[in-house]
Amino acid sequence: MVDALWDLVWAGLVTNDSLHPLRAHLRARRSHTGRRRNASFPPDTAGRWSLVPNRSGESTRSATEYYAALGIQLLDRHGIVTRSVVAAEGIPGGFTGIYPVMARLEETGKSRRGYFIEGLGGAQFALAGAVDRLRGEPEPRLVVLAATDPANPFGAAIPWPKLHEVRFARAAGCYVALWNGELAAFLNHRRLTVRDIGGLSSQMLAEGLAKLGSRHRRFRIDRINDLPAAEHPLAAVLQAEGFAISLKGLGLPASARRY
Repeated sequence: MVDALWDLVWAGLVTNDSLHPLRAHLRARRSHTGRRRNASFPPDTAGRWSLVPNRSGESTRSATEYYAALGIQLLDRHGIVTRSVVAAEGIPGGFTGIYPVMARLEETGKSRRGYFIEGLGGAQFALAGAVDRLRGEPEPRLVVLAATDPANPFGAAIPWPKLHEVRFARAAGCYVALWNGELAAFLNHRRLTVRDIGGLSSQMLAEGLAKLGSRHRRFRIDRINDLPAAEHPLAAVLQAEGFAISLKGLGLPASARRY
């Protein structure tokens, strides 16, 4: 009976209100070649079990309901939804499929339609708060985040800067430093590309990289632009922020993490 229960679980037909049975089941599989069934009620059968809804083969949700929920999610995530944003999200049907629902959200007052960002097409939908923030005069500040973060517009809403010697990517292990909406630096694992951006000092960039490094157990920069990290002018500023020169580059030891 227990084996039949878990066959239904793996088929997606039955679920539990807790993760404890799953953990117990995985522990039993790792520790024994055969399954232990000594108890009358094995730990991997505990909890309340129920059928997974909507398993008839067809979803009870209409396509309109699906795209409406998706449109609200995109607005919450990005603030402004454009054709390029939808393409980057890989949504089935693309912008053409979601456009009627986005227009309906605009008609019901849940979003605004307009030409908010130059060069991204005339059909743009935005939350009212996002439009107000665009119209305001933001205070310049450095933001360092993962290249895959939805808050990073490069490679999704807008194209990457053209640097022939650098391969930009929205990939795991890559990070971007954004200054006043511009790409100031790009970290591809241990290679840092720094761009000359007006108003951004080396000190501010070094502080941002130090804060990024403080969130990792091991953090090292081997190259900065075309130079070994220790030979680049930024090296002295990074050392002031706690980085130390190693055989391979500039590392941030755990003892120097102050953030």
